[in-house]
Amino acid sequence: MAPTLALTDQEFRFALLHRFGVSCAPPNAPPGGISCACGRLVALGDVDHAQTCPANRKAVTMRHEIEKSLWRRIISRGTVATALEPAVQNVAGGAAARCAANPRARGDILIAFTDGVAIADVSIVHPAGASYVKGAARQPGKAAAQRDAEKIAKYASADPNGYTFIPLSMESFGRLGKPAMQLLNRLATTAADSGAVRKDTFVGGALRELSVGLAKGNACLFRHFLHNLARNNGAAFVPGADVPYDVLD
Repeated sequence: MAPTLALTDQEFRFALLHRFGVSCAPPNAPPGGISCACGRLVALGDVDHAQTCPANRKAVTMRHEIEKSLWRRIISRGTVATALEPAVQNVAGGAAARCAANPRARGDILIAFTDGVAIADVSIVHPAGASYVKGAARQPGKAAAQRDAEKIAKYASADPNGYTFIPLSMESFGRLGKPAMQLLNRLATTAADSGAVRKDTFVGGALRELSVGLAKGNACLFRHFLHNLARNNGAAFVPGADVPYDVLD
């Protein structure tokens, strides 16, 4: 099995807890809640705090980097070249983007299609987050669609001859936004036209990789959340290792 399709037992457990809406906090936690590193008292039944906690920024970044790396692998398998973190101002049409006023504005991935250059930006949103919960409660996929719209407004170029902007939004439960699915289908069509792969096989493999990567990223959030609870509720905190080992220090 490919490493990108393998989950550890712990990652699989976290994925099931998240999917079924069960808190990852210790089941014998105090009934009144646990003090989190962000300053909030987290009740045992709060299943969303790990996904939205501001003290979880490092884990959020790690999840983002996992998905960004997988997108580059998928694009490469579709025979398209990429580069990391293109500066918007340096790409054709960059001056016509709203974010061009910020000299540090960068996309996540520069994609070199045969008919032009695109900038892609990877986002993972939690539908129960404060900014998305109302829309998500009314319409499946609304959180990803809202995030796509926000990114397009910021990064898309108004120059008709400039770069194409592709928001790659994904909800924390796995649903991809429409532009992300359109990119997958475009890559799959190009790959299938060569006769080397089947389109459905390409898309299916890509979706599995992105799904497993998301589960790994979510597990990073849940582990970091539990570490924060321990750090904030005791003394002389010692973090757990990222992977188990039996070599004596």
